[in-house]
Amino acid sequence: MSIFLDFVQTEADKKKQTVEQWLLHAADNASKCTWTTHCGRFTNPSINGQVSLQVVPGEVQKDGYVYTANVRCKPDVITSSAAYLQTAKLLFLKLEDGESVFTHLQENSEWIRQDFSHVSVDYETIRQQFLQAKGSHVPDQSDERLRQIYFPVGVGTYHLLSVMPASGMLMEMKYRIRKMEHQAREARNKKGEKYGQTYERIQGLTEVGMGGTKPQNISVAINNEGGRVYMLPSEPPQLQYRNVVRPHRDFFVETLKIWNFRESFEKLHHEILLVQQNNIKIRDWRDSIIEEQIIDEMFLRVYQLRELGEGWSNRTEYMTLPQAQKIWLDDYYRHLRKTENTWLTDVAETFSYWAIRTYERLMKKKAFVLGPAERQKFKVAAVKMLKEDREADE
Repeated sequence: MSIFLDFVQTEADKKKQTVEQWLLHAADNASKCTWTTHCGRFTNPSINGQVSLQVVPGEVQKDGYVYTANVRCKPDVITSSAAYLQTAKLLFLKLEDGESVFTHLQENSEWIRQDFSHVSVDYETIRQQFLQAKGSHVPDQSDERLRQIYFPVGVGTYHLLSVMPASGMLMEMKYRIRKMEHQAREARNKKGEKYGQTYERIQGLTEVGMGGTKPQNISVAINNEGGRVYMLPSEPPQLQYRNVVRPHRDFFVETLKIWNFRESFEKLHHEILLVQQNNIKIRDWRDSIIEEQIIDEMFLRVYQLRELGEGWSNRTEYMTLPQAQKIWLDDYYRHLRKTENTWLTDVAETFSYWAIRTYERLMKKKAFVLGPAERQKFKVAAVKMLKEDREADE
């Protein structure tokens, strides 16, 4: 059974109707549905549905900005009442080729005509009814519940902008974030084929609920996601000028500040060492703390030092810095970093001793006595991350 027929049959069964009865009823309600890209309800569910508009993408401008006309996102559907939501869902439904039912009806495609051939209704009549779903235009007025911005356009002049997010962009962003998170999980799954691959993640996400307990009152796309969407951080950056300490003798002692690692080592103590269990879940969490928190924090300082410019470690005052650390920290030695392995082993060994000492200093009397076995775990994790960094640097 096709996606279209399966959807219609399921909805008809819910209403204890025949497919023909359900389709005819849905077609009668099509005029109550409105296509939109921007709707006031996305900001406040109490705003009238008339405060909406549909922006049709134009020619893509390669100007580096993300805005509706530059993004090929599908439009959304709103209704004057949640009672018409199922009709809107049908219009919004994507068929096997990724195009919506409404698009197929507009184009009078062979695909949709084939689906309707299995239903005892007059196709052309019902098609015209479904096509009565409206497209929205720039509203005559705004709404006091919208967020408004005085945007300067010249000396003493401004535009008053009503800010309405685009649900299509929100859905596309959520899809891409989910895809990134899926790739991250696969890359960290030691039993998976993609383990160890590089991945990206977006930090500082905020999840926002639209419509409260009734997302169906907002739009079809919002309802399909349970009313939950993501917002990217948009605050002005909180910049703090920090001079990274250039190590003269030992990067771990001079550059790294142990208070930056307090939270991570406390997690290691309370959630791993105190538990005193040895199973796959505990081991994975232990590796996650070491690799994604402790070592990641360390690498922030590494990258800061590499940005100082090639050759900084060759100055007289840094001559006592171990050669292994120079190769690791100074891009002047980038070629050696890629072709030699001795430095990598030396750095990992030094890191393992530093990690044990840092844990003991932070936990003080509460600290467990960690020996060669624990030090080896730190070393192995460091070797892994150093190799990944070297591969990413190629």
